[in-house]
Amino acid sequence: MQEIKAIIRPFKLDDVITALHKIEGLPGITISDIRGFGKSKPKNSDNATQEGLFDYVKMIKLEMVVHVIDVQNTIKIRTNERGEKAI
Repeated sequence: MQEIKAIIRPFKLDDVITALHKIEGLPGITISDIRGFGKSKPKNSDNATQEGLFDYVKMIKLEMVVHVIDVQNTIKIRTNERGEKAI
């Protein structure tokens, strides 16, 4: 078994979940609303929140456990890439 964690933008959630539903035997997925910051600043108020003096970006965290044999397919579906580009 292999645990996969992915952080995506909220507007991509439906697309990613639709693609993940195509994986046979996917036991389930945990979806969490998270916030954080990085090099880029929030570009619009829909994707940002402020606590105290700091601005944070709203994101979605996906967590799933898959059989090791399915890991490559899961990564490819999430990124829409194939082969070496998917890693």
